Amino acid sequence: MCDLDTKREDVQDYLVDVLLYWRKKGVDGFRFDVASLLPLSFFKKAREGLGKEVFFLSESIDPDFARYAKTLGLENVDDKDLYPTFDATYNYNSFRDLERYLRGEAPISVFKNDLMEQERSLPSRLKIFALENHDTHRIASYFSKGDTRLRNLIVFSFVFRGMPFLYAGEEDLVAEDVPLFEKVPVDEKKGDMHAFSLFKSLIALKKEPLFAYMESILFSKRDEEGLSFAFSSLGQDYYFHCPLRHGVASSYKGLAVSMLDGRKIDLSAITMDC
Repeated sequence: MCDLDTKREDVQDYLVDVLLYWRKKGVDGFRFDVASLLPLSFFKKAREGLGKEVFFLSESIDPDFARYAKTLGLENVDDKDLYPTFDATYNYNSFRDLERYLRGEAPISVFKNDLMEQERSLPSRLKIFALENHDTHRIASYFSKGDTRLRNLIVFSFVFRGMPFLYAGEEDLVAEDVPLFEKVPVDEKKGDMHAFSLFKSLIALKKEPLFAYMESILFSKRDEEGLSFAFSSLGQDYYFHCPLRHGVASSYKGLAVSMLDGRKIDLSAITMDC
């Protein structure tokens, strides 16, 4: 779509007709590639044409690419401009700093600062929380087999506010990158077969009201090396313990989520023994 002159009214009308064609076929959601480089007027027209019941996901660009696009004279918009036309955007505003942490180039605090800035600037907005995608290295490639930091980071991606995102093969923790434009079958034998049960449990957990109505997130200052945070949900206060030191699991028989008054919620069905 970036190759089309989407500022033209007739082009926008044609593209909306294309979306309407697929909507009539039963499609109830659309992902828009590099949406930050397209005019907001088109998305507003698309939203008006398809209605609020259709899910719109934006692949908004990360800050580094946004700065590069401006040097080329390309107009681009950030996440706050894409809402409320879109229902959700990717977590690209924090993704690069997560990668810097994984490569050992930055402390985890840089990533946490990104997430808290997201909470301040986009309150109650929905983010897709991805640990990998078609443009990045596999999350499992950064860790040795059995490293608890990988499992804890996966749990965090489900517990934190937003929609977890699994890229093809991630459910088996496949470490080999997949070429974007080539057909490469996922070799499950090279992955962690036990991880699949972990993801199934986390998907079920994410549907619990406790995590669906999360608010007032505050990272723990005591856990400088991890992603532990306090949050409120449905009138209760909770604390999620998520260390990122090798050999320390974010669990007591599973996921450690505690009320701030000391009581614990039994989530022992979430096993970390994989």
